[in-house]
Amino acid sequence: MFRFPRLSAAVVLLSLLAAACAPAAGPEAPTATAVPPTPVPATPLPPTATPLPVIGTAPVSRVTVNVTDDLAVEVLAAGDLPDACTQISTATQQRQGAVFQVSLATVRAADVVCAQMLQPFEYGLSLNAPDLEPGTYTVVVNGVSAEFVIPAPAPEALPSTAIIQAYETDPVAADAQYKDQVLVIQGLITNINDVFGTQALLLRESAAETGLQCYLTDNADALKVKVGDRVVIEGRVRGGELGFFMVVDDCRVLAP
Repeated sequence: MFRFPRLSAAVVLLSLLAAACAPAAGPEAPTATAVPPTPVPATPLPPTATPLPVIGTAPVSRVTVNVTDDLAVEVLAAGDLPDACTQISTATQQRQGAVFQVSLATVRAADVVCAQMLQPFEYGLSLNAPDLEPGTYTVVVNGVSAEFVIPAPAPEALPSTAIIQAYETDPVAADAQYKDQVLVIQGLITNINDVFGTQALLLRESAAETGLQCYLTDNADALKVKVGDRVVIEGRVRGGELGFFMVVDDCRVLAP
């Protein structure tokens, strides 16, 4: 007698029971979406400190001073800077009486490399010294000094005609006023004479005047002028001579 069919039925029954006990399938799980990371701001690096420039004093070896015609005082300082990277930066002035102190400072970048070769320099400036009184002054630039002189103003030139007319009017009174006086005289050259090897300028405004004969101390002064020039001379009045002209000795030409 065969029992296989009953075993098959039992297997089928167990399969149905297992299926009935299995949990029901749930809904499909949602697919996860990738979220990009939030960028983190970079931390700024601290700024690099810039080296401060190197400040120094200019090595001055020579100072020259020029006083112009309008009495401006111009100073020129010269020397050698230590390298091509060093430059003159500032100039400051101070005055103590008749002494002017000038300080020249240098500047050089701290983070550069330069060959150590001397660099000649010249630095010019005008002294802040308006209306200086006549006299001798000193300017000192970084320890190097030079002197300069403010001249006294030239006396006003006296016309040659005034002296001539004074002697023609009253020789005694003219001598009392002018004789042996060193005067600055201006007039017109009408002749240049050689008097025993001494050059003399004859000043007068016209041929009708007696004239003022000026004997030059240096004959080279006669080469600076010519007949027809209006000149300024300085000399010592000697007075009248033989009634022909007035005489001025020790003359020198001031202008032109």
